[in-house]
Amino acid sequence: MLLKYLGEEGSAAPLVAAAAVCAPIDLAASCRQMMRPRNRIYHRYILGLMKLEATGEGAAISTAERKAIMAACTMWEYDDAFIAPRYASPTPRTTTSAAADALHGAIRVPTLILAAMDDPWIPGSLYRGYDWASNRSLSPLLPEHGGHVGFHGRDSRQPWSDLVVARFFDHG
Repeated sequence: MLLKYLGEEGSAAPLVAAAAVCAPIDLAASCRQMMRPRNRIYHRYILGLMKLEATGEGAAISTAERKAIMAACTMWEYDDAFIAPRYASPTPRTTTSAAADALHGAIRVPTLILAAMDDPWIPGSLYRGYDWASNRSLSPLLPEHGGHVGFHGRDSRQPWSDLVVARFFDHG
């Protein structure tokens, strides 16, 4: 959401610097990755949270929408049954929410992009395939290891990613 916002605002964004850690810059690819068999427990957990939020107290949904939400067994089904009709788009995750488009020159705020290539939920290939030289406002830091926001420091309880982000903000 931050990267998409920065891309939409461009130089008008009221920030001095920004950082995105393990951001799903392509939601369709991230969703496919999430639905791999190795991630089924987490996928079920996240889908359950999405259902709770969508149907919670005060939710402005119809009875038919509530039924469709509760029947969804995957994020794709949830999107097809609930999100897509609201956006009048067959693929809202790939067209309305993707941050990848924002990376193509629109971001003007110095932004640290931190992502591990072994992230089990956000494919590292999304970051490897990007032409980082095309936007000088972006500073990629793409270590081979770290998992999904699992940048644990040695001999410290403070995550390594927190230190990197703080250093970026101090010098950005």
